[in-house]
Amino acid sequence: MATVFRLPAAIARRLAEVSMPAVWLASARVVLAAFLAFAASWLLGLPDAHWAVMTVLIVARPDVEDSSVAAAHRLRGTLLGSAAGIAAEFLRHHGLGDPWALLAMLAVLAPVASIWPELRAAPVAAIIVSSTGAHAADPLTVSALRVAQVVIGVAAALLVTRVAPKGIVAHDRRLLVSRIAGGLERLLAGAFGLPVPADTAEADALRRDLRRLGALARSKGRAGADAAGWLTPLAALHNDLQFVARTRKTAPTTPDDAALVAFAAALCGALGDVSKGLPLARETFDRVLEAATTARAPASGTGGYEYRVVQWFALRRICRTLASMAGRAS
Repeated sequence: MATVFRLPAAIARRLAEVSMPAVWLASARVVLAAFLAFAASWLLGLPDAHWAVMTVLIVARPDVEDSSVAAAHRLRGTLLGSAAGIAAEFLRHHGLGDPWALLAMLAVLAPVASIWPELRAAPVAAIIVSSTGAHAADPLTVSALRVAQVVIGVAAALLVTRVAPKGIVAHDRRLLVSRIAGGLERLLAGAFGLPVPADTAEADALRRDLRRLGALARSKGRAGADAAGWLTPLAALHNDLQFVARTRKTAPTTPDDAALVAFAAALCGALGDVSKGLPLARETFDRVLEAATTARAPASGTGGYEYRVVQWFALRRICRTLASMAGRAS
């Protein structure tokens, strides 16, 4: 019963994590690519046009480069699998019946797919060609048809993936930057025992958002350059904050920690501004620098001095990274 009540909350949380315009764009791309693949197969008179549609569903990705990589993997796997399926059919015609022909084919392809995961489509294509060829007059024809349908599906997916309205891409980037900054604020607050902001990303979601921003940064044009400009400082902040969090777990607590915690709280405020889409104002950095100056001179005679020095330098570097982002609204 508890799971039933948790499910709507989990769905709502997941929906809040994504950019709905980007979701609708990705969905529209898949539907359009599937329609184009089916139409091309039908116009060319190819049987089983759904194989081209299936390729679209496997290959289509939100990012052009990711789609290109998946398309190359799909095409290479299909070619290799088709060759193996034809070889299995050749073995059948020379007296090696099933299941031995099937096992011989998989004995070759299974290690290949394990060594090169990008070729994991090969066993599937081999079974399709082999099983169809067992009931057809010409397995070469079957193989050629499957390859043609894969090529049509790949072409449709790559063509449609290039449709990327700038407004939707920019909205997706703004949401990602906002969520990443909120997740970094949560990480810093948790390390220093400060109140953790509500509705900020957990560690796994933070890493996932950084990967998605990296995918946007790989795209071409102004949108890709804009995402790359945000990715570099945010990734640096993530690395530094992970280091600070690890150090805090082993650092002894001393009375001199108060100044360091105040410095962290000031940095949390700056990250909070970024998460709200606000440009970092000068007065924000005045507060951060004032807190940094106070935290710089802890009493060297107390325990944990080395830890506080290391943390201060890490936080100071975080401050410089944030300063490089000053004036930029997410």
